Amino acid sequence: MRKYTFTFFYFIFFLFFLVIEACSPTASSKENEKRYFDLASFVQKQVDKLSKQSLLVEKKIYLDGKQQKIFSDSINWAKELALFKEADVNSPSLVGSYDIKEDKQAHTLSYLAKEDRVKVREIQLVLGGDGSIENINVEEVKIVYAENNQLYEISRKMSMKVKNEQLHAYTIQGFQKVVFKDSMVYEINGIIKPKNQ
Repeated sequence: MRKYTFTFFYFIFFLFFLVIEACSPTASSKENEKRYFDLASFVQKQVDKLSKQSLLVEKKIYLDGKQQKIFSDSINWAKELALFKEADVNSPSLVGSYDIKEDKQAHTLSYLAKEDRVKVREIQLVLGGDGSIENINVEEVKIVYAENNQLYEISRKMSMKVKNEQLHAYTIQGFQKVVFKDSMVYEINGIIKPKNQ
């Protein structure tokens, strides 16, 4: 009888311990808190929205002075917007790497890199509505990216324009120079329209 009593008491104690653990905040939940604007989730929401619709994309591509225009109704949005998603700065290694600047008159919220070692130098949000950061309504995202070492130099300026909470235009301007190879200058402008328009 004593054996069963001890086992039952141990079982109750174990359940109580599990309940306490479940109710208390964990280290992993704290790590998942986003200090900066959650660009990765923002881009993923756009990917999900656009992938469910029948759309036509007009793309103008400039490469080393030559221009090409493409119309496509079969865009893989996850790949098309990958560079934007990769510019998210909410990694543990970047905590404290950015100054946050709010300009209420210009309706902008900017994240500015404190050091040149940080590849994403700036993220600027153009806010709609009253421009309040308490209720962020993003109309445009601007990104400045720069990476430079002995082997290569890469720089990009990118923007996403949103209307009625959906992406309707995007731009990627870039420069790339690799050792022993010619430099490359390019620009991609995409305009998104309903397919039947």
